[in-house]
Amino acid sequence: MNNVHKEPVRVTKADAERAADAMAKAFQDYVMFRYFYPDEEKRRKLIYPLLASAVYYGIRYGEVYAPSPAFEGAAVWVPSGNCPLTLGRI
Repeated sequence: MNNVHKEPVRVTKADAERAADAMAKAFQDYVMFRYFYPDEEKRRKLIYPLLASAVYYGIRYGEVYAPSPAFEGAAVWVPSGNCPLTLGRI
């Protein structure tokens, strides 16, 4: 990978769908998701909303970064301790 963009890109709400899409593609064949959702089509439909909610939660209560403006992937960072995951916060 020839990444001339040296710093990660902070993901905003405007970029959330791209970040969620990158994460969904990355986790499509993750062993835990394959175990719980063996049907590939069903797994594809369920993973995106799950990871999109993680991205939006991270944008609101933490930080989300992509390695470059091309969104090859994304990482969601949420501080520990004072950031409970509740239905009201989702």
